[in-house]
Amino acid sequence: MINDILTLARQNRINFVCSIKPIFIVGASRAGTTWLQSLLSLHPWIFTIPETKLFQQVLDSHKVLTFSELYPQQKKPVPFLISKRQLEISFNHLDAIGFIKLSAHIRNFLMSLAEKNLLDVCLLLNLIMYNAGNSKENIVNKFWVEKTPRHIFFLEDIFHYFPNARVICIYRDLIDQAYSGYRTFGYPIIEGLIDGFKSYNSIDKYIKAHPDDELKIFRVTYEELKADPKQILNNIFRFLGILPLDLSNEELKKLSQKSFLNIYANTSMTSWQPKMKNFDHVGQDKVLFEKYTYMLSLLFRNKTKSLIRPRQYSYSDFFSIKFILFGIKHFFLYALFLFKTKVKEIAILLSRHLKKLG
Repeated sequence: MINDILTLARQNRINFVCSIKPIFIVGASRAGTTWLQSLLSLHPWIFTIPETKLFQQVLDSHKVLTFSELYPQQKKPVPFLISKRQLEISFNHLDAIGFIKLSAHIRNFLMSLAEKNLLDVCLLLNLIMYNAGNSKENIVNKFWVEKTPRHIFFLEDIFHYFPNARVICIYRDLIDQAYSGYRTFGYPIIEGLIDGFKSYNSIDKYIKAHPDDELKIFRVTYEELKADPKQILNNIFRFLGILPLDLSNEELKKLSQKSFLNIYANTSMTSWQPKMKNFDHVGQDKVLFEKYTYMLSLLFRNKTKSLIRPRQYSYSDFFSIKFILFGIKHFFLYALFLFKTKVKEIAILLSRHLKKLG
């Protein structure tokens, strides 16, 4: 099979190398995955492209996706072999995301592999990574880094299709993370906390079920990375078996901004990603938000205490009129969010059912 693919790749002048040690960056939304990706890409042995969302979205078999399919909070089925029909749907999903640019040449090659029943998940991702339009350098002999935060729910698939993979998971204080999502996307506070908890809980469950894979996973916090990028980055390079970089923290921060712009050039990411700000320097509702999210976090106290920095509040802090009105407002924003997403989901599911009947 491999010989057949190599022959076809040479005939079609396609870059084809299966990475010896693919690297996946995962984490919750707004946890710092993009910055970590930009930092890693500064190493001359590493290259990366915009997030593929392969397991999250691209390999979904439905043409129109519900909110829970676009942003899953648990593993979804992934096809072992990718059929021609599935590949056509996957191309549509990639185009909708708008991050990855695949030429007609590479699309035709992928389709020819699907028609011959030669295209699986590992091969598809390698071909995307090595042939995306964003890639303009000599990348064949480098390690590639794939960054899709929500792939944190697909560790089982990652290690199944890429047994030699290494995973880097970045954590962030849940309150800061939820606030970043709210400020950047208007994502409801409650949903941000729940989503973050489910993300980090999923990796703990995976390691508990697959303890041998723990050595393949490097865990770091956004706070540690922010405090000393050089130390954390070189720890990651040692974990990957790659020589460290001799750059100062100031140089890393400055160069990572340029790297980010290069990776996500001509994508929507460059318009909203810079909105991420330090929690200590944001809007006037900081104190109310922090109290509100801290109060909510107490509901999951036993499960999330390691993900939330200690705050010093007394019960009286939660009984001001301003705070109560703030809480009511954001509860209804969450309720409205749930209502809208459920209505759309029901409409999509009903449409699928009617098509089957028709």
